[in-house]
Amino acid sequence: AVFMIIAFCGAIQAQSSLGFKGIGGKLGYVNPSGVSSTIGFGVFADLGTISPKIQLEANFDYWSKSTSEISSFRDISFGGIARYLFGSNPAVVPFAEAGLALHILSSDVEEVTLFGQTTDFSSSSTKLGFDLGGGVLYKVSPQFDLLGEVKYRLVSTVDQLALNVGVVYRLGS
Repeated sequence: AVFMIIAFCGAIQAQSSLGFKGIGGKLGYVNPSGVSSTIGFGVFADLGTISPKIQLEANFDYWSKSTSEISSFRDISFGGIARYLFGSNPAVVPFAEAGLALHILSSDVEEVTLFGQTTDFSSSSTKLGFDLGGGVLYKVSPQFDLLGEVKYRLVSTVDQLALNVGVVYRLGS
């Protein structure tokens, strides 16, 4: 078993192309459960491939929604995903993705008067979430790709559906 693991790791290493390959930004429509839909944004880094069909990405995403004059909700997430790249056309690459993210969820209720006393309320929690989605990369030039993505984020308290569009700047060729 140890021999097979060593042989398998060597084969993966021979096919991998890990490193900082690109950086990008995205803008999206986010629909969190229990909160009205809102606009979110994110930045990400293309970390290369561990095989010709599996690409790695690190990401940072943020959304915020004020529900009225007195409360707001925020999610800041840091995570990583693995994308399985389909097809053989290098100009249009559909993909499926899955990953994990650490979500810092917070809500604020400002200046609530209870029993004649004004108090500020806020709560914050950190949750691990699971991302599942898919989309397409479209090569515009050797340095730029366009991204279209649908992602469902399973977070214990606020599951989220996100529809994102973005751009990737490729470093090198």
